[in-house]
Amino acid sequence: MNGPNPLRVRLVEIGFAALVEVVGEVDMASAPALEAVLAQATSSGADHVVVDLRHTTYMDSSGLNALLTAALAHRDLGSLSAPTPHRRCSACSRSPAPRTSWAEPATAARTRRRQGRQPAMTDLAAKATKLLDLHHAGTTLVLPTVWDAWSARAVVDAGFPALTIGSHPLADSRGQQDNEGMTLDDALDGIRRITGAVDVPVSADVESGYDTPPAELVERVLDAGAVGINVEDTVHSQDRLRSPDEHADYIGGLRAAADAQGVDLVINARTDVFLKPEGTFADPVAEAVSRLLLCEAAGARCAYPPKAPDADAVRTLLAELAGPLNVIAHPVDGSAAGSLADLQQLGVHRISFGPLLQMALVDPLQALVAPWAEPA
Repeated sequence: MNGPNPLRVRLVEIGFAALVEVVGEVDMASAPALEAVLAQATSSGADHVVVDLRHTTYMDSSGLNALLTAALAHRDLGSLSAPTPHRRCSACSRSPAPRTSWAEPATAARTRRRQGRQPAMTDLAAKATKLLDLHHAGTTLVLPTVWDAWSARAVVDAGFPALTIGSHPLADSRGQQDNEGMTLDDALDGIRRITGAVDVPVSADVESGYDTPPAELVERVLDAGAVGINVEDTVHSQDRLRSPDEHADYIGGLRAAADAQGVDLVINARTDVFLKPEGTFADPVAEAVSRLLLCEAAGARCAYPPKAPDADAVRTLLAELAGPLNVIAHPVDGSAAGSLADLQQLGVHRISFGPLLQMALVDPLQALVAPWAEPA
């Protein structure tokens, strides 16, 4: 080898939990060069430095340690992370590359050692990037919603490249209640069993976050093997809807925590505006758009307003939002906005089934076993 390639250092400004403006760009290959860049960042008013290691073909541990030491001398500038340019949409503004192992939080490593399982962060990062790319492939991404290892394997064997885990069907499969009737530990147990059974990207419904701080929630979700999360604005423990800014702040905290881990976690920001009684909002569609725009700005990679009432509402949401939109559908009956073909025609980016796939199996299952229940 001829030694390390130059590292690309981008000086950026932080705004609302997201890197929003590139101030400058410098190539460098040594700790002194990084120190010079950091000094430049200080004088220019930047408060975050991003070091892109993705295009570095060789750098020994002493080189990395020297870079880290130089960075730590400028703690006021924030953390080192390793993004790659995101070429998708304005809502998905960046896509971090895999984090180097020396930055791994000790708590996560200890947890995985106790469990006898250590999912590679690079593997999680690759799956997260794949899941995000599927949202921008120019076709409608259908992510069947599963609830256990058996249903997950069945979906993957049917040819789907990724899947979602729904809190409702997962809770039903465990004999528990949805709306955070499970604890976070319960939910993560189910998530871990599913991610361990399939080798495709998995997004998991974590309800409103189980009253868990963003950094802890992200760390534990990644440790369970999921690379996407669905986060709603209904706080079940308090029986209330988060305010728009409150929910966006929580999404922003999740985004920042995921970026710090070096994984472009696909956050599917959900608002329950359309689930509230009629008259709760003067204009539910406008309210949903307003809330989801804030979530996009905070770092959500997809927006999810369950039970959008019709095709006109979906059309408005698609027109007003910058990033992908998730619509819930029944695998047989379709959605309130129409069939799969209708949703494709509208330009919907992502479809999930919520609890509807599991519910659709009840009648066929009963019909299958009912003859065996007849008396002789």
